[in-house]
Amino acid sequence: MFKLILLVSFLTFLSSCASKSDFTEPSKVDLVKVFNMDQSKLSDFETRPVSKKAKVEVPKTKKEAKKSKSSHKVVEKSHTEEVEKSVVVVNPETVDGYPEAFKDYNRRFKKYWVEQKPFYRVGEKFKLSVSWSIFKAGDIEIETLGELEIGAKKVIGFKAKMESADYFESIYKLKDTIESYVTLDNFLPVKFSMQQRESGQSVDDLQLFDNEKLKTYFYYHRLKKGKKKEITKEEFTPKYFTDSFSALHFIRGMNLNVGDEFVVPVVTRAKVWLLKARVSHYENIEIMGKKVKAILIKAETQFPGVLKKSGDILFWYSADKDHRILKFEAKIKIGTVKGELIDYQEGRID
Repeated sequence: MFKLILLVSFLTFLSSCASKSDFTEPSKVDLVKVFNMDQSKLSDFETRPVSKKAKVEVPKTKKEAKKSKSSHKVVEKSHTEEVEKSVVVVNPETVDGYPEAFKDYNRRFKKYWVEQKPFYRVGEKFKLSVSWSIFKAGDIEIETLGELEIGAKKVIGFKAKMESADYFESIYKLKDTIESYVTLDNFLPVKFSMQQRESGQSVDDLQLFDNEKLKTYFYYHRLKKGKKKEITKEEFTPKYFTDSFSALHFIRGMNLNVGDEFVVPVVTRAKVWLLKARVSHYENIEIMGKKVKAILIKAETQFPGVLKKSGDILFWYSADKDHRILKFEAKIKIGTVKGELIDYQEGRID
């Protein structure tokens, strides 16, 4: 169930076939209850609209204005001094136990985040038809959410919904949802969540990322054939990485010149692996009845340490500045998974 990690975890169901059994519709999940976690931990990563500036009352007289201004200065200075006294900046790389390999990653891969220019259109929507061998397995809808806040950070959200085709449900039935939030300024993951409601199993997956402490907090709950599996982990992360869903959008912000190669660490379920990608060549392909110039990217996934190769995946992005997702293809243990764009809404650039 974890074979095509780069394809946003949303194709994992195709790596194995299961008999049809009880199916639970997805619903709003009480994560605190599901994971038996501290409410304060989740509150720190609560997603909310961007806060508006507080309304400033205009004093009625010059005397009141002078008094208000003076008072504001005192409070502001007092608050600043308090913050400066209470905040102790610690370099996470100097903390005992921080992996030497990650220090190396932080030096080697920083250049890709310097090169990468976060690209997004609020309200942009992709709908891709997914096939497995000769069967249409279902559809994937990918949407860019509006600018939001998590803590004091401005973030942009990405959401994917997956649903199996009616006639494919005799093989495997699913209705899954993924959400990923990354910082608006430098495209670093802050929160990832996935709810899988599939044949024979129900999975809740939550990953929280602390970019200051370089930590990931992973919570996992699966119910399969009446048996529960629960995992809670806290691990270090590199400074620069993506999650398995936002990686698709991170690539869109790269220059993508033919011959370019880049390596991106990906943190998934408290583990770090490497996405190695090469911009192969241009192709003219037919999408939604039109000829489109596309960039073919060959991606390879490897797990550090044992350097076990997980597999190659092909992506086709549009050759314009938007680098829209057009197609993908990946071989799995049984057959080949393919996806192709069948509907698109442009969205807007704020």
